[in-house]
Amino acid sequence: MKIYKIAQSFEDVLYSVDDAHEDILREYYSKGRKKGSMMSWSVIPFAPIKKLWNDYAKYGVVRDERGINSIVEQMLKILARLQAATDLSGHSQFKTDELAKELGYKAIGGNNTDFYFDFLETPYGTPISDYGLPKLWKLAEELTTATSSEQKLLILDQMLNVIHPRGDLAALFVEGGSWALSGLSLGDGGEEIRETREKEGEIGEMEKNVASGKVRIYKIAVTDGEFRDAKDSIRSVKDDIRDIKKDIRDFESRMKKIEKKIEDLNFGNRMFSQTQTIFNSLQRKVERFETISQEWRNYKKEMDDNIKKQVEKHTKARISDITPQAF
Repeated sequence: MKIYKIAQSFEDVLYSVDDAHEDILREYYSKGRKKGSMMSWSVIPFAPIKKLWNDYAKYGVVRDERGINSIVEQMLKILARLQAATDLSGHSQFKTDELAKELGYKAIGGNNTDFYFDFLETPYGTPISDYGLPKLWKLAEELTTATSSEQKLLILDQMLNVIHPRGDLAALFVEGGSWALSGLSLGDGGEEIRETREKEGEIGEMEKNVASGKVRIYKIAVTDGEFRDAKDSIRSVKDDIRDIKKDIRDFESRMKKIEKKIEDLNFGNRMFSQTQTIFNSLQRKVERFETISQEWRNYKKEMDDNIKKQVEKHTKARISDITPQAF
């Protein structure tokens, strides 16, 4: 994987996306278009991330400035390469064939499965994302203007919160993916961060399965067994939502106590920023659960309507069977 020039500004990061476009195409053609070859990719080792996060939780400051800057650079390089791969895959208005010709290569062609399905792949997963890129780019801009190591760490933590719920996305950035990120903590409130990430990960996995067709939410159940299973599933989801809402109420109460503690002990903005990040994350989680709840309600209504039609159909059939025949 090409090492790009260290970004000095957000504009530099955007330019690095153009470099990544060219780098990926050159790598594809340099491998002789060998069938089955994949593009190169590297991820951020988890060990230095864990050490920096643990140190910050313990001391309240980032003591390894070089280490945090290294993670920032790697995060921005992976983001640029992910954007470039997404563009080249046809998920945007980017003209892949025009760039190939500018670089002196033959056009790839829209039906080239070797490029689109084999080469645009990595040992860590498919480097294509429509879900996380807008949020990550917004945070990346903030990251390039951060003036302290502590600010960089907190913004990086928000970026990890974006990629953590999607296991496929997290695996492209950090060694160990979502599983590794579930163990990170920022000190007071760290347990809530861990639990939030785990639950968001479950939601993200559900969304991924629905999108891929592995889970068909709107499948109509026409047998008694399927209908009972569906009703049990709906009750389970409702119970989960109630539990999550209770967790949020409990957390809001704890956050108020933490804010009072901050005011009394004058801890300053550091702890407040952490608790605010956690609260915002929980709020997003509730919104996603409410969306899922509405989908299940729609699902139940469709099942009820379908079963009602089936019953009416069978009833009419039975009435027809017992109607006296003309002699």
